[in-house]
Amino acid sequence: MTNPFTKQTVLIFSMLAICSVGCSAIPLKSPLSGKTSTALGDSTLPPKDAAKVCVSTAKQLHQRGEFAQAAAMLERGRTLAPKGYDYSRHLAALYSNLEIAEKAEAEYQLALSASPQDADLWNDYGYFQYRQNQFAAAEKSFRQALSIDPQHEKASMNLSVALVSMDRLPEAYERFEKIVGPAAAHQNIGVLLAKQGRTTEAETAFNHAIRLEPNTKIAHAFLNSLEKQKLDAARAQQRLATSEDGMAVYR
Repeated sequence: MTNPFTKQTVLIFSMLAICSVGCSAIPLKSPLSGKTSTALGDSTLPPKDAAKVCVSTAKQLHQRGEFAQAAAMLERGRTLAPKGYDYSRHLAALYSNLEIAEKAEAEYQLALSASPQDADLWNDYGYFQYRQNQFAAAEKSFRQALSIDPQHEKASMNLSVALVSMDRLPEAYERFEKIVGPAAAHQNIGVLLAKQGRTTEAETAFNHAIRLEPNTKIAHAFLNSLEKQKLDAARAQQRLATSEDGMAVYR
């Protein structure tokens, strides 16, 4: 089942508020029952219902990209009703988006301990690790997702990306090829290599893709972009050589 709180895509591949509800109110003691309730505007709600309002508000804030506010709402909801929602999973995604690595890691560990056989969750965790440049750890998480669900396409794609980052290109190509075909596999590797600044290798990969599929627009576009970058760099170097500050070039 797809995790509704995260969109864990790595790159562009060719296949590739209601804030005013008052959830943050302080728990109050009802003068009649003595039970804990939470003030929401002019009314009161028991903690469990107030927590649901927190979660609902957090989801809307998340969709609007207000990650810090969404996380605060969820933390509040968890305080009110710890077992009413999968807080750790949602908070892990939010803290990852906020680049608060320590909190994201802690929430992922809590979520995984509760749902160790959730392939989507392992994939999300692997993506978080990938973003931290923990490529070997990410590989393990993606492989764990695939051991649970061998047909998990996102985990397989993300594993391929991690393999490229570890310079294991043949393995990455083999995985890409099974998912998107040979031409697109070369193209994906080219995109990743170009992103790493490995221009010559990227050009080779794009040329492989074009030989297999001459009309592939993405490979042609990247090759044109790489060529333009080289021309721009050459012109900049030439301007430097002829400028007053660059006279030392001729000495």
